[in-house]
Amino acid sequence: MPFNLLKYGLSSEYPVEVDLPPPKELKSSYDVVIIGAGGHGLATAYYLAKYHGITNIAVLEKSYLGGGNTARNTAVIRSNYLTSEGVRFYAESVRMFQSLSNEFDFNIMYSERGQLTLAHTDATVRSFRQRAEVNKHFGGRTEMIDRQQIRELVPSLNLDPGHLPVIASTAPPRAMTRWPGVMPNKPPSAAWKSISSPKSRT
Repeated sequence: MPFNLLKYGLSSEYPVEVDLPPPKELKSSYDVVIIGAGGHGLATAYYLAKYHGITNIAVLEKSYLGGGNTARNTAVIRSNYLTSEGVRFYAESVRMFQSLSNEFDFNIMYSERGQLTLAHTDATVRSFRQRAEVNKHFGGRTEMIDRQQIRELVPSLNLDPGHLPVIASTAPPRAMTRWPGVMPNKPPSAAWKSISSPKSRT
């Protein structure tokens, strides 16, 4: 368990201060200039510093950190994609995400709980079954489950909404969520910490 998470859990003060570096005057030159301080831009800066020792980096952002799609996506981290490249790429992303709280010593609100993607038509079931088979072929664990299994997992779910009854669902058991960062002017926690980490400071 990250020490900061334990300390935060025992603290009576909320919210915890986030150690973000203050803005700096731009230098005349940088080794790398990254446009956009979203998840991709900040991760690029972080891993250039961590794995390649490149710290003379400028990350330019017109708004606040993680204020674009990074703050407004579904916050689901999964690897049940359709192409072989996608499955392998996102499976590695899931694996990396599992250790970020410890790596940052910061609670990124990681929670592994699974995900259901519901199918309402026979065509969708066929598409989902193909996706599940591709996932299993390349080492994933996506399964197809029927209405009864869905009902057992989520008893409160309405399986007959209007004219679109739920027929089946995919169920990648290792899908997870992280704090989506949808609070006003607050970027996602992983984006926060990637730029405040000593590894990524210039």
